[in-house]
Amino acid sequence: MLDSMKHHPQMAVIRMSDSERLDYLPLLVSGLARQLDSQDVLSSVTILLVSEHGAQRKKKGYTLRMLIEEVHFLEEAVYDLVKKHWGTLDISILSSELIGFQNGLHAIRLQLMEPFARAKKNTV
Repeated sequence: MLDSMKHHPQMAVIRMSDSERLDYLPLLVSGLARQLDSQDVLSSVTILLVSEHGAQRKKKGYTLRMLIEEVHFLEEAVYDLVKKHWGTLDISILSSELIGFQNGLHAIRLQLMEPFARAKKNTV
């Protein structure tokens, strides 16, 4: 995932350390895992984290498209893990887990749009 971010034409231009690029990731993945375990929506803590992440990235010069690409890179990393461990996974559980994962990513994408929507609203 980090390599994808560092080689993305627009993201690579924004100067950030590797730890800055990934700082939000452990809490985000933890929030997604809790959401899968509870079969519920993302927690308010995870939503706050995502909102703050979007606002911070916007201040650094990220566009909304770049934030959506970050989520896509996370998605690719998870699916790479699924492919790697395909033979050891319980397919009956995996399918519902992946649906929940996609629902969580959808909620994250929507939340990431908020700082950009607020900025657009303030300029209108």
